[in-house]
Amino acid sequence: MSYYSLDIRRKVATAYHLGNTSIRKLAHQFTMSPVTIQKYLNQYRDTQDLTPLKPGPTKPGKLFLHRDFIVQWWKTIPIGRFVNTVTTY
Repeated sequence: MSYYSLDIRRKVATAYHLGNTSIRKLAHQFTMSPVTIQKYLNQYRDTQDLTPLKPGPTKPGKLFLHRDFIVQWWKTIPIGRFVNTVTTY
């Protein structure tokens, strides 16, 4: 994911707070998504800071709860069974 520079974020926030303009007009002016501008304005309102937030923890996959079972099951399978089923292209 690419981030907009802190300078651009400040320009967007300043333009919104100084002028009688909408988020859609700012999005068109700065060629950004209105959702992105709204996120920046919400972040500034909540934290008084526009620096990019660090990514949070990712959600574990659906199989994570069954990881131990899958590992044990995989260990019981003879590897030779899969060697004959692999085809090369």
